[in-house]
Amino acid sequence: RIEPMASGAGVPEMKTYLNGVAIPRIVRAKTLFMKAVGVTFSVSGGLPTGKEGPMIQIGSGIAAGIAQGKSTTMGFDTSFSKFQDFRNDREKRDFVACGASAGVAAAFGAPIAGVLFTLEESASFWSTKLTWRTFFCCLITVYTLYLIRSASSGFGKMEQTFMFNFGEFNQIDSDMANYSVWELVIFTMIGIVGGLVGAVTVHISKFFTKRRKTMSEFSKAVEVHLVCLTMASCAFLIPLLFGQCTERPDPDDEQANYTSQEQTLIADLVQFKCPDGYYNELASLWFVAPETAIKQLFHYRAPVYDMTRETFSTATLLLFFIPYQAVFSVMIGCAVPGGVFIPSMIAGAALGRCLGHGFRASDPNGDLFADKGTYALVGAASCLSGLTRLTIAATVMLLEATGTMQYVMPLMIAVMAGRFVGNMFNDAVQDMQIRVKKLPFLETDLVRGEFGVDGVELTAGHVMSIKRPPITVHPICRVGDLFNILSENPSIICFPVIDPNKGDVLVGTILRKTLCTLFQHKKFKNDKPTDPSIGNLSWAVLQQDYPRFADITDPECAINEQEKNCWMDLRSYINLGPYTIHEHSSLGRTYRMFRSLGLRHLCVINFNNHVVGMITRKDLTHDALSERANEVRQSRLNAEASPSQNIDSSAPIVSAAPNTYGVL
Repeated sequence: RIEPMASGAGVPEMKTYLNGVAIPRIVRAKTLFMKAVGVTFSVSGGLPTGKEGPMIQIGSGIAAGIAQGKSTTMGFDTSFSKFQDFRNDREKRDFVACGASAGVAAAFGAPIAGVLFTLEESASFWSTKLTWRTFFCCLITVYTLYLIRSASSGFGKMEQTFMFNFGEFNQIDSDMANYSVWELVIFTMIGIVGGLVGAVTVHISKFFTKRRKTMSEFSKAVEVHLVCLTMASCAFLIPLLFGQCTERPDPDDEQANYTSQEQTLIADLVQFKCPDGYYNELASLWFVAPETAIKQLFHYRAPVYDMTRETFSTATLLLFFIPYQAVFSVMIGCAVPGGVFIPSMIAGAALGRCLGHGFRASDPNGDLFADKGTYALVGAASCLSGLTRLTIAATVMLLEATGTMQYVMPLMIAVMAGRFVGNMFNDAVQDMQIRVKKLPFLETDLVRGEFGVDGVELTAGHVMSIKRPPITVHPICRVGDLFNILSENPSIICFPVIDPNKGDVLVGTILRKTLCTLFQHKKFKNDKPTDPSIGNLSWAVLQQDYPRFADITDPECAINEQEKNCWMDLRSYINLGPYTIHEHSSLGRTYRMFRSLGLRHLCVINFNNHVVGMITRKDLTHDALSERANEVRQSRLNAEASPSQNIDSSAPIVSAAPNTYGVL
């Protein structure tokens, strides 16, 4: 209720923001504060959620604040400094991309994975400059972590360098990998299973995400309490009713050859309702922190002289995986700040270790298959990829967090298999949320063949906003007329400028924020102006209120009856080189032009350079294009059924004759 934008992981919203959509309040200081507070309680409360998603949004918000260089809440402004050069949408978007990379680097201590995550998943527009910017940002982030972690030891050696690490994977046999080459086939099968788990999770999450769109704030609060109650009940009742007590090994047993890491894991085992010297297997997974749980699944093993002993039985792993994954599937998109990376890896590690039990059970000698920790790592990678469809970033992140290169091939195979299988059924979880929330996200290209080869089934004239004609203004107009246009069309952010003295041809465009700024500074003239260079506002004045420009409804933009008859000269503020496209250009060309250039509006013109419509981002979304395609097909069927029917000249282009000049 305090800040709704702070709920959820925030990754779909940040991905849409970096795609060119200005989502209100997504990077505000209030949102970041509530996000930080919320994720602290959700993670510490034991919910199946992670901190990497909120860390991405928090890092993006900090970067956006630095790019803006001022804060109305804190009352400071750095317009006098070089920060003013960053006050534009392009620079702010690049800063936000760097902040997202820093969030991943801070969450996992993986700077390279942070860069690759933004490249693969978040940023829609990439450049060489942005590459080294994100790399430098991640470098400073991890370096800061090093300083903080080493402060207690006088900036000397550190016991742990990462905020979330997976422990050290040691080689069982010296100079030999922990797995055989023929096991890559098994790892592929685990990747397929992980892809299926991810697809089912996305399907369940989609069902609940759709329901949340119609839920009230009270219902969402009740849902959060029910999820918390369910999770607490599972964490307590399952170990209580089904917990298996197993003898705790002696960490000082020299014959067991335990490392210091394994001795720490033995100390973290939970006794819960078991006799002294024993530990409850389920409680050792449910009652501990996510970092400890995943380490137990990766590294906890039996003594070397008794490798047949099960540290976590198959029943224990299933009783942990099934309810944990079920609650996690419902939790995605809930009104609680939290990410999906860490929970999916924990569930995947339990599933992978369980599958490892099955393979090793067929080997009485215990030396044919890889150790259970290897299968747990591959399972974690496959479930993560099956849910998020990440490949490069997921592989590098796991490699950086494990600190070993021997698992490059198993991880690559697992994430690719998980991605391919998941894509056979549905979209990635963040893409699913973007579609359900109807965020105007534009993919890199159209789905091939969906609207004809290269989109030739539709043209720019088909997809433009035909429900209303384009609202145009003149280079010199009355203040009252312009005020009425702005007041009656609050959703239009760009107006084509046509010259009535030249046959109403398009001469440029002008932004709504520019017009409102002119009203704010009362740039009116009593007589019709002739010289456009007298008394103009400078570029610095036009941009000084970025990003919160004045609107026509603000008191400082109000006008009186006398001012309505004044004139306003727009010639010095017109963009004389706007992007335009012909009404008969194919949808494929229109889409690529709009998407690759990062446009927010595109003028559609005819052969006489007259504006016939405007294309905005919402006109190019998948739902809008599908609707227009159906209308075009129905119009053509009607025309074929009644060829002698008269065609209304005022009807939209969909009912006009086929393009005589061909598709451009």
